[in-house]
Amino acid sequence: MIVKALTPQSTVKNEMRLLYLPLLHGFADTQTGLEKAFRSHFEVRTFDFIRAHDASNQLAQLCREFKPDFIHAQIQGTNNLDPNVWDRIREINPDVIITQWSGDVRVNAIEEMLRHGAKMDLTLLSSKGQIPLYEQGGCRKVAYWQVAVDREMQFVQQELPWSERRHGIIFCGNHSPSFPDSWKRQSVVQKLSRTFPDFYAFGQGWNGQARWGGICSYRDQTNFYHKAKISVGCNNFNNVDWYFSDRQLVAMAAGTVHVCHYIPGLENIFTDGEHCVWYHTEEEAVAKIEWLLKDEEARQRIGTAGRDKVREEHTWDTRVLEYISLLREYC
Repeated sequence: MIVKALTPQSTVKNEMRLLYLPLLHGFADTQTGLEKAFRSHFEVRTFDFIRAHDASNQLAQLCREFKPDFIHAQIQGTNNLDPNVWDRIREINPDVIITQWSGDVRVNAIEEMLRHGAKMDLTLLSSKGQIPLYEQGGCRKVAYWQVAVDREMQFVQQELPWSERRHGIIFCGNHSPSFPDSWKRQSVVQKLSRTFPDFYAFGQGWNGQARWGGICSYRDQTNFYHKAKISVGCNNFNNVDWYFSDRQLVAMAAGTVHVCHYIPGLENIFTDGEHCVWYHTEEEAVAKIEWLLKDEEARQRIGTAGRDKVREEHTWDTRVLEYISLLREYC
């Protein structure tokens, strides 16, 4: 099989073809960093299955023309493709390796991913805690593959000197009551808003809920973090092993010390007090922020170490190397 010959070295010259089906092609939140990283190792075609008319037939025709060695899709809950299309594609190319990935979590396994995962070679998740849900739901093989940051988007923007950082403490993220820990995110943000006069929440749903700084798009986050002394994080899911939003990485990549809610397994990825600072309760969050506001040396040291850790281990360039290793291990 072609996967046996797959190594980072063998793909550098773009000898193998990969067809990429991104979730948000052309939108502001597109994982452009992943597509760029793929292009460093594969000859890549991108298919916008979200907006395609008759997406399944178009995909099959594209596979007939492009003859991909690998297909990587972000299906999630879109319902735009018929799962039986993968059987048609294997008739065209019996050796093709098909994978899917989700950078999100939901309370239950996403049904659409289960239907596709039963026909795909590998399903990748950004948490370890939900792997059993997808295995029990019928996916052939399931593995952990974490979110990452776009090296160009996160690291080319200029950081402000510490003396010029005007926003004291910021939270970037929307408020929506539909998730299990929405109440916890809301409670933390409101507590910090009451406690610290220079705390601001950026995103949708906070106006009238807390001290609101305005809307913050995905691509604007880094600019906001660069202006802050401290960034704060709280996921909508805080009890799923090894899961965190990509905001954790975006915030840390900005070089601003990040105070985040603890999630199980976080200590296997970062070190508390070295790369970021985590809390379990609102009171602990307040105490750690008060300490950091008084200790500029600690803010700069942890912020810098966190940024360097993300740059070294959590960019899409690194993730694609991991993807190649996962293909060799599972396929």
